[in-house]
Amino acid sequence: MTNAGPERDVIALDWRGFGASQAASSDSYWFYDYYADLDAVIDRISPDAPIDLLGHSMGGNIAMIYAGTCPQRIRRLVNVEGFGLARTEPAEAPARLAKWLAELKAPVSIRTFASQREVAAHLMKRSPHMDEGFAIWLAARWAQAGADGRWHVMADAVHKRTNPILYRCDEVLAAWENIEAEVLWVEGDKVAQTPLANERYSREEFESRLGKIKALERVRINECGHTWFIWSSQINWLRLWSASWRPDYGFANTDASPPSRFVRRIAARVKAGTIDSAPFCSKR
Repeated sequence: MTNAGPERDVIALDWRGFGASQAASSDSYWFYDYYADLDAVIDRISPDAPIDLLGHSMGGNIAMIYAGTCPQRIRRLVNVEGFGLARTEPAEAPARLAKWLAELKAPVSIRTFASQREVAAHLMKRSPHMDEGFAIWLAARWAQAGADGRWHVMADAVHKRTNPILYRCDEVLAAWENIEAEVLWVEGDKVAQTPLANERYSREEFESRLGKIKALERVRINECGHTWFIWSSQINWLRLWSASWRPDYGFANTDASPPSRFVRRIAARVKAGTIDSAPFCSKR
């Protein structure tokens, strides 16, 4: 974060079982633990003042629930494609639990790679816009060499198991309605890479959910997919964040129809080279 400046501290959290955070040594990961982890981190870094919080994907969903549960602790929030999930029905519970129980009886693993360059090639395949130099740099932060000579993704394979708990949409929306912070919603135009690709979760349903948020601003980024947000060297999240609010912490743009004046202004800065390329994101 070479461009953060002297007045802002930036802390990137690796959720338990991801990145440099230790695995939980359990059969599953529970969202309530993530909320408690975030609460503990905020207790440590800012016990007496609200913080600005950014989350991507799973991190965005965690941030939204937390901001609605502890509204006094979040000043501003950026949610990058934390869409939430399709609604579930109580009748789905037995089959979901049975699937989880069956998965517990079999080992689970994550693919390994022969070299750092093979990791980079995998990242470039998932994000075609990524240039090779950045992919090689990222490979050393997304995976690491093991004692067996192969490269291992820095994530606990247990994350791949089915969550036996149904998605409780009404409870989620109750939290969204309770958010007091101003929220910046950011999404790309590659819908196929998001939960909205699920036929059970429509754009109309999602827009209805966003309508629960009291103070909302939106940004849409073209030619950008779900994983490209967290890997892109072209998006400076700190500058995007800082430009989106006025100094008095009010939104800089009241036109929510994409592409908004704010998006065009950011795009112009990127084209002119005045926004540097250091990426900033929360861990998935």
